[in-house]
Amino acid sequence: MIKKFLFVLLTSLNLLSYSQLPFKTSFIGIDWQPSDSLQFDGREILKRPYFANAWYENDLSVIPHYSENIYLYDFNLKPTVNLLNFEIETVDPELLNVDVSKLDTTFVVKTNIKSAREQYILHLLIPALRYNSINGTVEKLLKFEYELFLEYEENLKEVTTGFANNSVLASGTWYKVRVSNSGIHRITFANLQAIGLNPSIINPRNIRVYGNGGGVLSERNADFRHDDLVENPILVVGEEDGVFNQSDYILLYAEGPLTWKYDQPSGFYKHQNNYYDDYAYLFITADLGAGKRIQTFNQPGIASEIVTDFLDKQLHEEDLVNLSNTGRTWYGELFDVVLSRDFNFNFPGLIASKTARVETDVAGRNFGPANFQLFIDQQLKRTMNIDPTQVTGYDYAKGASAIVDFNPVNDIVNVNLKFNRSINSARGWLNYVSVNAWRNLAFTGPQMIFGNTRNIDQSAVYEYRLANSNNQLSIWDITDPTAVVRIETSLQGSTLTFKADGSLMRNFIAFDNSSYYAVEAVGPVANQNLHSVRDIDYLIITHPDFLDQANRLADFHRQQSGLEVYVTIPDLIYNEFSSGSQDVTAIRDFARMLFSESSPGRKLRYLLLFGDASFDYKDKLTGNTNFVPTYQTLASLNLVSSIATDDYFGYLDLNEGNNDSSLLDIGIGRFPVSTLEQARQMVDKVFRYVARNEETMSPWRNEITFVADDGDSNQHLRDAEALAGLISTDYPAFNLNKIYLDAYKQVATPSGQKAPEVNEAITKRMERGTLIMNYSGHGGEVGWTEERILEIADIIAWRNREKMPVFITATCEFSRYDDPTRLSAGEMVFLNPDGGAIAMFTTARATYASTNLRLNRAIFNNNIFIRENGEFPRFGDVIRRSKLTGDANDRKFVLLGDPALALRFPPNKVLTSHINGAAVGAVPDTLKALDLVTIKGFVADSWDQPINNFNGILYTTVFDKANSVSTFGDQSASTSFIVRNSIIYKGAVEVVDGQFEFSFMMPKDISYRFGQGRISYYATDYEIDAQGFFEDFIVGGFSNNVVNDDNGPAIRLFIGDTTFKSGGFTSENPVLLALLSDESGINTTGAGIGHDIVATLTGATERYAVLNEYYAATINKNSEGVVTFPFFNLNSGRHTLTLKVWDILNNSGSASIEFEVIPRNQVTIDELYNYPNPFMDDTWFVFRHNQANEIIDVEIKIYNTSGHLMKTLNADNLSNSSLSNPIRWDGRTDAGQRIAKGLYIYRLIVTNKDGVQTEKRSKLINYK
Repeated sequence: MIKKFLFVLLTSLNLLSYSQLPFKTSFIGIDWQPSDSLQFDGREILKRPYFANAWYENDLSVIPHYSENIYLYDFNLKPTVNLLNFEIETVDPELLNVDVSKLDTTFVVKTNIKSAREQYILHLLIPALRYNSINGTVEKLLKFEYELFLEYEENLKEVTTGFANNSVLASGTWYKVRVSNSGIHRITFANLQAIGLNPSIINPRNIRVYGNGGGVLSERNADFRHDDLVENPILVVGEEDGVFNQSDYILLYAEGPLTWKYDQPSGFYKHQNNYYDDYAYLFITADLGAGKRIQTFNQPGIASEIVTDFLDKQLHEEDLVNLSNTGRTWYGELFDVVLSRDFNFNFPGLIASKTARVETDVAGRNFGPANFQLFIDQQLKRTMNIDPTQVTGYDYAKGASAIVDFNPVNDIVNVNLKFNRSINSARGWLNYVSVNAWRNLAFTGPQMIFGNTRNIDQSAVYEYRLANSNNQLSIWDITDPTAVVRIETSLQGSTLTFKADGSLMRNFIAFDNSSYYAVEAVGPVANQNLHSVRDIDYLIITHPDFLDQANRLADFHRQQSGLEVYVTIPDLIYNEFSSGSQDVTAIRDFARMLFSESSPGRKLRYLLLFGDASFDYKDKLTGNTNFVPTYQTLASLNLVSSIATDDYFGYLDLNEGNNDSSLLDIGIGRFPVSTLEQARQMVDKVFRYVARNEETMSPWRNEITFVADDGDSNQHLRDAEALAGLISTDYPAFNLNKIYLDAYKQVATPSGQKAPEVNEAITKRMERGTLIMNYSGHGGEVGWTEERILEIADIIAWRNREKMPVFITATCEFSRYDDPTRLSAGEMVFLNPDGGAIAMFTTARATYASTNLRLNRAIFNNNIFIRENGEFPRFGDVIRRSKLTGDANDRKFVLLGDPALALRFPPNKVLTSHINGAAVGAVPDTLKALDLVTIKGFVADSWDQPINNFNGILYTTVFDKANSVSTFGDQSASTSFIVRNSIIYKGAVEVVDGQFEFSFMMPKDISYRFGQGRISYYATDYEIDAQGFFEDFIVGGFSNNVVNDDNGPAIRLFIGDTTFKSGGFTSENPVLLALLSDESGINTTGAGIGHDIVATLTGATERYAVLNEYYAATINKNSEGVVTFPFFNLNSGRHTLTLKVWDILNNSGSASIEFEVIPRNQVTIDELYNYPNPFMDDTWFVFRHNQANEIIDVEIKIYNTSGHLMKTLNADNLSNSSLSNPIRWDGRTDAGQRIAKGLYIYRLIVTNKDGVQTEKRSKLINYK
């Protein structure tokens, strides 16, 4: 209510009155909880104090903050917040696990105005802990008020930067080359030929070179960067005659991937290697008119200072290994067998009297004391202690660094690093060594870069005196690599002099024209114009390998979703936004252009990264998967703070980009595909998900499943219960399924505790269908929980092709997608071509349980189920909104899936009008055992108005009362929770003109105590659907009705389909099909002891399963129904399955069937025939096999009696039983001719998805 009231307040006040009318809250209480913990690989690695909805500054921060978002309508507001009337409590800092030195002595209120998709948000933060310096105690906040002043100020908004309307690459003929060093490069006749340009036919005066340098782009949106490619001035030697001769060449300065920036406070340079690319790129064209040439400049004026020295810098850095397979930092030399290494840096003319600097960064993985010693010129200068690595910690290795200022002794600076360890297993690595040293300004050729680091002085004119020079030297000012100028010089003896002003810290290059760097050919560049793209709803960025499939998806959304979709590849983005170099910021800048430059109301909404990602940007690893890159943090050693996130591409406001407080402006998803086949399969899954058929539009859309881990004082169960409570209160039409680990028996195995019943329950629910599968608990890259209730073997066996849920996994790094050395379990859930998930709101790094719950709640609460403008939010909207109130932990959550897809649940309603002839809304009716019950109702729209033209099927489930289930208390105290799993009736009836009516008899086996029942509805006509519920009735007691029926149910058993014969063969995952009938109805309540529908399997595998919930009545026939139940992972060999069924009067019946399991890694076929046979026009081939629910490759070769091949038929065959789908032949040869009458031989060849093959032969007769 506070937020809503404040919004009304703000939107109704005159702006000038803000400073006069403060808003004051009522008391806000802080609900302190047990400490929050971070788990990694099943281990607790960090604890921190916590209260409900606490906010933390970063992943390693332990200070909780009260956080609130206050929505504003204007950016030009200056907030002031005062904390009032607060209550505190003293607490032991050791119990909090808090370093008191990090606490403020007051509750400092912080405010920050952000924006998310043009919605301005005041983010309010109040630390909940403070240090009392008077008595040395820690105090925690219990209760407080605050008052808020908002003062209007003009011109607080930053001016946005514009983008070009077109790219220079839009016209002309273009070619690309690359460079790896900064310096003067020469492009020769042969170089031009190598890139596909014919130098003989061009006018050299028209040669143009474009490029923006090779450094990484700034992550902060507001920082300067070149928009599109910038033309660089060049020198073309020999262009005067208008012909590019073989002796002619181009000279230009090009900046490589390594850049240096002068740090004025320290007085030394700092280096910046390009994390993403080892090259910088240049673009060449020769048909756009005269090109820019290097101009000569002569600085006028009298010199105010003579420059005869300069600060030089050198770097040793090799990126050889990423220690934790995460982050942007790679390390070089290993210190293990070799424990001491020397690095020499040559600085000719070094000035020993001036201070030099060595900077180094190292890492060590050591479980005992260890250090690096840094020697400079044989003198020990620093010992860098490496903190011991903890077995239960979150650091793979520990880092250390040193900055040492010294006075060198000669031109060669020797740096020695020595690794000292107490345990032989300890290892160390070098990140880099950099050296800054002063040199006399003397040319040491053939190229020399130098600069002036003196303070900027607009009025100063510096005279540079370069010794050891000659008349062959040239000096170019390279301060701006895209605007190089030649400096006019004078030579006096061997000293070259020139002048330049002091308005900038200038950099120069001197070269004697004796040696140049060479360029490497890349090749022609097709015309492109991303800068012209505007008014796009949905951007898809994909790898060239997946372009066709990305366009398939784009066409679908253009036609079905009404979205404007644009598809491109990273290389095209790099060409226009990062001068050809790979840079993740270029992708973000392109998205930012689409967001900021489009027409009003047409801003970019969604981004799909269609391809897998990798922490290895530069393809150092074999089998790398960097198809569409993700953003990696710089940190690489800490498994908590080093993360991969796609959120970076959605930070589009000018003041965002490089901080944890940025908010998403667009919804982002990823398809982590690494093969063309995976790409095709994922698009196919989207098509299947939105298809309208009997499988996709069925009651599974009413189900939501919650899975919870055990232990941790029942935290995960409580979290799941909190979410289930939210759903049952706010969205009561959904049925809740609860699979809580501690409610199932566990068994001891050599590999630890297991709970196979939970694995089975999850798999059964996946096969039957659930709209959402929500997990709370511990997890990792190989599955869920220490008991492995979900493993990779489970995931790859799922076959829920038409019933794919959305997964929400509040667990650690279940879906890490950026490690090419491992496919995570979460990725497998999404990539399962035969089912799995349609989308995943999931985690890619270690996370906190508390923040997982907050984000999980944010997905459900007024988000994924809420319509806007008549439409349900798409997955991209859901993930974007769920992160509006979050902290740094939220960046670890990722959407694997199509962000433009929406959750497919019923938009319309099913309403009950009458029970047993009485209108609902009066006194609740009571339904007793053996009562005959008649229900009437209608299908309505979301405003409860009848849909009179609805004609379809209504699926109904009538539940008995809810009951309480107690947990076993395996790792925490026993607790209880409520479930509703006793089914009184389950049937289907036709809906005609929007109206329905059905009747059923209440079974004997209800719970006779009185309590609230529930009816769940799902209706569909396979174009639209509806859901509903009704709970305003009582179930209990016993009717006086007398029913005479002593006969048990009739049972017919099959495997897969009704063509199966007892004794036949199946795969290890057969599906029981039982046709049941009974004039009174089938008992499915589970309330009577021994009256369940029970399947008993004996033989090679022994199983026992209760199948009450798998029964469904036949449409309009309550006396008939079907049980469909999948078995999984049966042993090879013969089996007998016996099914026992009871009717509602507790009469029983049973039946048995036999079958043989032949595993799918052996392809078996039988009963091959064609019908009709003999045939005249068409015939169909069918056969039995053991590859049910798998796509098999079928080839049929038809021969005449002389052995000549007449026809080859090929088909991908997928059937849900052991009987294949029919394959048609029209009796014509491969050449299209009709075959003659007679006998023919045909050969069937079947190959499964693993390449296992078998064949069989038969005969056919054509008599036409």
